[in-house]
This record gives sequence, structure tokens and C-alpha cells, in this order.
Amino acid sequence: MLIFFVTKFNHQASVTRGFLFVGGWVDLVMIRYISLLLFIGLAFWGCEDSENNAPNQTGDFYISNEFLRCGQTYQVTISLPSNDTIGIVYNFEWNGLIQKAPRPTSYNGEFIRVDTIFTEYDQCGNAIFTDYKMLSDYPDSIGIPDHPVDSVRNTFTDYWKLIQSISYYKYWDNSISNFTWDGLTRIKVDDPNSYTIYNEYGISLGNSFMQVETMDDGKRIKSKNMSDGSISWTYEWDGYSYEMWMNSSTNQSGYQTGTIDEYANIIESITYDCSVDPCVPTWKTIFEFDCTMFEPIPM
Repeated sequence: MLIFFVTKFNHQASVTRGFLFVGGWVDLVMIRYISLLLFIGLAFWGCEDSENNAPNQTGDFYISNEFLRCGQTYQVTISLPSNDTIGIVYNFEWNGLIQKAPRPTSYNGEFIRVDTIFTEYDQCGNAIFTDYKMLSDYPDSIGIPDHPVDSVRNTFTDYWKLIQSISYYKYWDNSISNFTWDGLTRIKVDDPNSYTIYNEYGISLGNSFMQVETMDDGKRIKSKNMSDGSISWTYEWDGYSYEMWMNSSTNQSGYQTGTIDEYANIIESITYDCSVDPCVPTWKTIFEFDCTMFEPIPM
């Protein structure tokens, strides 16, 4: 059974602006929370207020043109048509700008426990420190593979631009990635061929292996294409609602529908099994966000 799931990408923690980014193939046993920031880190301890620009608006539909990140507070995935919950219900607890995120652990297909990931954010919604120690140092983890990373610390400049990421490992040397910027293009210092292009909202428009096109509002994704032509994703929009088709060079296909809010956060998605014709709905995921946590990023 071929199932496709769209998330917001990046490597990072579950605070996000909620833009539509293509993730990977989802494990039905371990459907994890979306990693929602495009990138994370510290720029300044405060964000200036942005100008009150008019939103992208047509009739009753509009997409805010603020560069504003939202904190994820809830996620649940429901099997269709049974309406049974898949995995756990994700309640993301917040203590000021520190998020406590649940992380289920399974072993040999059996659910074992729920661990916790702690992430500290700054006022702009950059995740400046993520603590994975509970995953790697859990006292009853015998027989369960440890998480190799103890923690990750990130540094940003210009409010949102990642310039350094340090991963602290449990068993081997720490790794440091440094980045430089040419306008809105981020380049890895020790590998100039590794780059990512962003727009003014901090949304990835592509990199060395993928190209991304957005709608005129700069937030909703119109298409994504692998540079080698192996996979493409196409979106059609009706206001806040979208349909997404995935096609690959191996004749695999996927289909998803969903709904976003005015900040382009995905608040509901339905994933379909397209190994049959017509595609049938397989699961639904519901997301909730708090968009009052962080300050707008100046543009």
C-alpha cells in the first residue's frame, strides 16, 4: 500500500509557520509530529514590530503577509474509516518559550513509552536549544536503541537566518555546521554546493536537489520537483483548501487533501491510498497552533 504524507519540513522542532512542505514516507506505527520550523536558532532576544501591511486577500479568503511563526500545541492522527487514533495524541506543553514535546518510543513494533523533547525558543520563534537527553539517557532503555544526539544548539542572525548549528553527540565527536548568506541564499561553509534558497517569508524555494514554486502569496506551495525528475508534487488550491498529487518516475503516485489557516499552517490533512483506483482515504491528521506566542519578524 502506497501512502504519501505531506509535512512541513525541515530538520527541526515542532514550532512552525506551517507552510506546506513535502516530507517523507510515513511509518504507520510511528507517525511523529511535524518538524515545523524551516530552520531554528537565535538571532536577537527581541523582534521589532513589522509594518502593518495589508494581507493577501480575495473576498473572505486571505493569507497574512506577516513573517510570523506559530507554536504547535496539538496533533492527532485518526485512522479512516474506523476513526481509531493512530499512535498517541500529541499535546505540546509550553512554559513560556520552552516547549515540552512528547516522543513515543517503540521496540520491535511494540509501544514502550513516551519520552520528552525539550526545546527553547526565542521571541521570534527560533529554536535556540533542543534537549534530547531523555531519549538517550533513559534508565530503562536496555534493548532499545539510544538516540545518538544529546542536544542541538543553533544560532541565527538577522532575526531568522541560520549561521551555525552544533550537534552534541553521546558517543562521538560533536559536529558543527556553519553557514554564510548571500541575500536569501544560505550556503554551507565547508560545502559551497550545499545551499538553500528562501523567499522573504523564510520559505524554502529550493536547493541543490529540489525546486519549489509558490502561489502569489509566497506561502502556499504550487509545485515541487526533484532536480533529477524522479518525483514531483503538484498542488491545486481553493482558498484555504488544497489537493496534492505526487508522481514519480517509478509510476508511484500519492494524493492528499488538506486545509490551512490564515498563517498557512496545515490544520487538517487527509492522506489517501492510491494503490487502488480510485484512491481511498487512509488517515486524517489534525493540527492546532498558537500564533500569539512569538513576535512578527521584520521584513
